[in-house]
Amino acid sequence: MQPLGIKLIQMEKRSDFVIQFASLPMGKHEFDYNINDSFFKGYENALLQSAQVKVHVVFSKAPHSLELSFQFKGSIKVECGRCLEEFGLPLDVEKHLLVRPVSGDVEEMVDEEVLNISDRDQTIDLRQHIYDYLSLQVPLNPLHPEGKNGIPSCDPKVMELLKKVTVNPPESQDDPRWNILKNIKLN
Repeated sequence: MQPLGIKLIQMEKRSDFVIQFASLPMGKHEFDYNINDSFFKGYENALLQSAQVKVHVVFSKAPHSLELSFQFKGSIKVECGRCLEEFGLPLDVEKHLLVRPVSGDVEEMVDEEVLNISDRDQTIDLRQHIYDYLSLQVPLNPLHPEGKNGIPSCDPKVMELLKKVTVNPPESQDDPRWNILKNIKLN
């Protein structure tokens, strides 16, 4: 998987995320990871800085392919696009990755669910895949969830200020230069 423009600057405990599949027997194998704030410290300019996520990986080894199923449960800390307060965005997502060993030149990502690796490789590092899957769960404009009363659970002080500052659209004033175009018949 191509990194999302994030450079890993420090490789602490990288081996925790490496699966040595060459020595594993055929069949299913399970791995569990706890992702917390220290996971993101190794990334420069990371989109995410904080999370509490449990990742359960089911690794299926077959003669000509490897399949990984990731189950993410927990929360990632994001900044609300309305009040700028941080909140825990709940996360319960499942992702799949098919890994195909190929000979010759390796074009790593075929698409987001298929990864080609060299047939000489004996390990796969899940760290970047986990980071990318988590980063892709952040919405473009994350907002606090609405409460039971239908009101956003944003910072009440900020919401009060937003109510005071309302933007009124300018009154519609037609530009007379465009009036002649209203007479054009298209049919």
